[in-house]
Amino acid sequence: MLALARFQDPEYLTKLFYQHSLLKQGRVLSVELTERPGDHSSYIGELKLQYTDKVSILPERLVLKLSPVDSGVFEALFHQLTHKTDSAFTAPVLASGFDSEVSTCFSLMPEYRATHNLLLEAEETFSTGLIDCSTAKEAIACLAQFHNDMINNLPVDKDLSYGRYRDHALPLLETIPVCCRLVGKFEEEGYSQKLASQLRTLLPEAVHYWNSQIRPQLKEERNVTVIHGDCFWHHFWVPKAKGGSMMLFDFDLATVHNPVWDLVTLLSTRRPEGLSTSDAITCYRKHSRLRLSQEDVEKEFAWLSLCQIYHVLADWNHGCREVIWSQRLNNLLQEIPNKLKPS
Repeated sequence: MLALARFQDPEYLTKLFYQHSLLKQGRVLSVELTERPGDHSSYIGELKLQYTDKVSILPERLVLKLSPVDSGVFEALFHQLTHKTDSAFTAPVLASGFDSEVSTCFSLMPEYRATHNLLLEAEETFSTGLIDCSTAKEAIACLAQFHNDMINNLPVDKDLSYGRYRDHALPLLETIPVCCRLVGKFEEEGYSQKLASQLRTLLPEAVHYWNSQIRPQLKEERNVTVIHGDCFWHHFWVPKAKGGSMMLFDFDLATVHNPVWDLVTLLSTRRPEGLSTSDAITCYRKHSRLRLSQEDVEKEFAWLSLCQIYHVLADWNHGCREVIWSQRLNNLLQEIPNKLKPS
């Protein structure tokens, strides 16, 4: 991979660091790059660096993330738009961007594992991970305050593609035939006819809600902000030292959207016993600048749960393991009242 070779070249890194004002003097003397083990959607490597300047402000260890343009461009754009926001709830990156010569997006980050722990590992989010109510509410408060900070970026973030969906050039919500094909195939794979019938009835209503409610919100920039877009428990850093705040990271799917979408995503996987949807929304509203009543947010939560089923079907249709989508599907369906009707 040509991009890997570039990030192992001291001269290339020296030039990059000067471009991003990370070096004021001296240069990179040597580089060691080791791939981090694990199931990652992007390349994650650990850089061990030596500098000629012993008083360099850069640490000797950095984390490198490399992504193809189609999956990495939105994260690079997110960091370009927010690098001056100085949000305490976003894990900072030292440099990010697009390398046109190798068609790769990159991010260089501090080694946060030295000072933070993951709230959950990725595998735990979809299987056996346990979170207590207090910790879950801290994460929800972090999410709300992240959304608050991101509102300030709305005037300049038109390129973040309003309400975009992953894995499809056009939103799944745009095309009823796609919906019917996925649900039909779902039934053919051995899942209950009752579930398939329920989905066939509900999903067209999600399309109506998306077109009649969400699209006007996006057009008028009403009750929207920059959202994470992939807000699972394993995308929170928890500080090891007392007094620090949690931080969100990994913004591959950042977009402009109704912020409740992130809360729906978060609660669609593992959830602490005793934390109801109503309690989670109350906690979110306590820290949020979103000026909606509890009743209105609970209604939006139910409708956006219905819309998010399209994501789950897309994951299933693209061959994701059952552990990733099956629990989410069941949890999302439970959030949808039987008599939910389009407004």
